[in-house]
Amino acid sequence: MTCSKITEIRPNLYLTGHMWLNEQKLKKHGITHAVDVDDKEDENLGIYFESATDFIKSAIDRGGRVIVYCAAGISRSSSIIIMYLLIHENFSLKDAYYEVVSKRHIISPNNGFWRQMIEYEKGKNGESTVTFLEDNRMEIPDVYLNKLKAIKERDKAYNNHNIYN
Repeated sequence: MTCSKITEIRPNLYLTGHMWLNEQKLKKHGITHAVDVDDKEDENLGIYFESATDFIKSAIDRGGRVIVYCAAGISRSSSIIIMYLLIHENFSLKDAYYEVVSKRHIISPNNGFWRQMIEYEKGKNGESTVTFLEDNRMEIPDVYLNKLKAIKERDKAYNNHNIYN
């Protein structure tokens, strides 16, 4: 597992930041397609959820290898990959987040992106599996409370699976 370099999230699907991109690394991983979007908390990333994830799915279905990247590989690129899992692999938003964070522990979609992902899941399923916790000073997605627990559980499941296979 890598937290700052190129991280494989799924076979043929990778996540990274700009600083780790170069021709040699792209060739090493056999990357054939790339996705990048602007990173501003008030950016409407939601308008790209379906087109970006459809692009990823189409590329992978045709045997391609896709890298999704942003400045640091923390917020917008992780949001797109989370939404790929939600839209094309039928994960809940919560489980998609836990899946990605278990592979790349540094991900942290900004609150604006979280709001957009929550609204998308509500539109798709009638409700969302992620909510915001609020107090006087800040609000955070509730999945952050169980981040370490989820990472440990996924690592344990992965290790148990590999022992028997």
